[in-house]
Amino acid sequence: MSYAWITTLALHLLPILMIWRTWESDWNAALEKIVRVQIIGSLVYIVVYPIVDVLTWPDFHMGYISIDTVVSMWYGEGIWNFYKILTAAVLTAVCAAVRRKVKPQ
Repeated sequence: MSYAWITTLALHLLPILMIWRTWESDWNAALEKIVRVQIIGSLVYIVVYPIVDVLTWPDFHMGYISIDTVVSMWYGEGIWNFYKILTAAVLTAVCAAVRRKVKPQ
């Protein structure tokens, strides 16, 4: 069973968590924090997702985890993994828009 979906779920829960954490903040400060955390989360996801995916291989051993493995996960057919980052960015924009609409400053 692949646990890579947990990293994807965490990436998509970041905007919701940040909306909750910045609810009482000024809109401009909140937006800056939300976007900053999502960018950092996306960069971490680019590194962590391939490592978690490699850990689920049936013949896994520590030699498989290298910078080459991380990079190779993101080109070729792995380019489709960027859609997960794109959907997280869209979710961030939607969450920010909802927060602005519900709690204007």
